[in-house]
Amino acid sequence: MPTTERTARLKNRCRFKHVAGGEYVDPNVKAGVERARLITQAHKENIGETNCIFRAKGLENILKNITIHIQDDELIVGANTEHPDYFPMYPELSYFSTVDMVESHYCEHKEEMREIAEYWKPYTIQKKAEKFFTPEEIGIMYSATTVQPPMFVTAFSSIVPNYESVIEDGLLKRIELVEKKIADAEREIRQSPWNAPEKLHYLDKVDQWQAMLIAMKAVVGWAQRYARLAKIIAENFLTDPKRKEELLEISDICRHVPAYPARGLKDAMQSKWFTYLLCHSIERYSSGYGHKEDKLLWPFYKKSVIDQTEQPMTREEAVELFECERLKVSEHGSTKGRQLREFFAGSNDLFILTLGGINPDGSDASNDCTNAILDAAESIVTTEPSIAFRWNEKGNVETKRRCLTASKKDLDSPPLKMMS
Repeated sequence: MPTTERTARLKNRCRFKHVAGGEYVDPNVKAGVERARLITQAHKENIGETNCIFRAKGLENILKNITIHIQDDELIVGANTEHPDYFPMYPELSYFSTVDMVESHYCEHKEEMREIAEYWKPYTIQKKAEKFFTPEEIGIMYSATTVQPPMFVTAFSSIVPNYESVIEDGLLKRIELVEKKIADAEREIRQSPWNAPEKLHYLDKVDQWQAMLIAMKAVVGWAQRYARLAKIIAENFLTDPKRKEELLEISDICRHVPAYPARGLKDAMQSKWFTYLLCHSIERYSSGYGHKEDKLLWPFYKKSVIDQTEQPMTREEAVELFECERLKVSEHGSTKGRQLREFFAGSNDLFILTLGGINPDGSDASNDCTNAILDAAESIVTTEPSIAFRWNEKGNVETKRRCLTASKKDLDSPPLKMMS
C-alpha cells in the first residue's frame, strides 16, 4: 500500500490512461485539442521556414500558450495537455490516427479537429513516408492483419533523451554554447573572399542552432510558468501552511530547473520529468521511458538523502517522491488509434525503466537509490512503469531480495523483468 497519506490520496484519484478491449478504461478520458490547435497555428504562421525552425517555433507556441495546471498534493508538476483527464493529439504525424480519434467519442471538438486534420493531410509524416511503398505494400500494412501498422501511420516511435546533460548542465549552459557556435559560424561566413566548399555547410548548421535556441529558451520560459503558478496558488488560494510551503518549494524548483543544474533529488526528478514530457509527448510523440534511473539520480539521491547537503530529505520522503513519479507516469496519456488500443491492452504507453547492472569497472551498479525505487514500486502498485532489472552475480543481496519480493506479487505488482 502507499507509504504516505499523500500518495494514497493521489492513487485514489489517479486518472489512469490505460486501455482494454480497444478503449480507454477511465470514462472521463478525452482528447485534448490545445496542442493540435497551437502546432497548426504555428505552421500556418511559419510556412516557408526550414523544418527545424518550424518545429522549434511550433514547440515555442505550445509552451507559451498551452493551459498549465498543478493538482492537489502533487510534488512533481508538468503535463502534456490542458486538463489531467486529457491526452494530446499529433495531427502533423499521422492523418489516420488523427481522424480515428476525431471520429471517436473521445473527441469533443470534432468540427475544429476535422479541419485541423484536413489541413495537415498533405504535410504529415504519413504522407511523406507513403511514397516509399507500393500500393500493394501499403494495403497489406494498413490492414493490420499480418503485420503491425507502420509507425508513420500509428504515430508511434521511441527515443532516449539525454537526461544527463539537462540535469547535470542545465539548459542555460547549452544556450550559451549554442550562441557561441552561431557567433563563430557567422564570423566564418562573413570572411572574404567567400569560399563555398568550406563555408556553405554553416548555413544549415546555423538554422539548426537557431532552432535549438528557440526551443531551449521556450522550455526555460515554460518551467517559469509553472514556478509562477505554484507561487500564485500558494500565496492567494491556500490556508494549509504545509501545502503552501510545498508549493513555494515547487516554485523555487521550477525556477531553477531545467535552466540550471539540479541541486538535489527534488530538482533532478523535476528536471527529468520536464525533459521526458518535452521529448516524448509535447514536441512530438514517442513511446517508452528509457533511462537507467538509479544511475541517473544516484548523485542527487546521495546529496539529499545520505549526505543531507542539498535539498535534504529522509529516505521515506525519497520513496514517497518515487511513488509520486509512478503515479505521474500512470496518469500520463498518449493518443492511440483503434489498432494500438487493441494491441497494447493494459498499458498506457509502455513505460519501462532500467535498474541495476554493473559499472564499467565491473562492480555492482546497484545502490540505495535502486532500493528506494524498488520499494516505491512494491508499495504503490501501479502497472507502469515496468522495471527491467539487470541481474548480475555481484549484485547485493538486499537489492535482489527486493526484486524477488516485487516479482512474487505477480499481477498485483508492476511487471519486473530480470535480465542477466
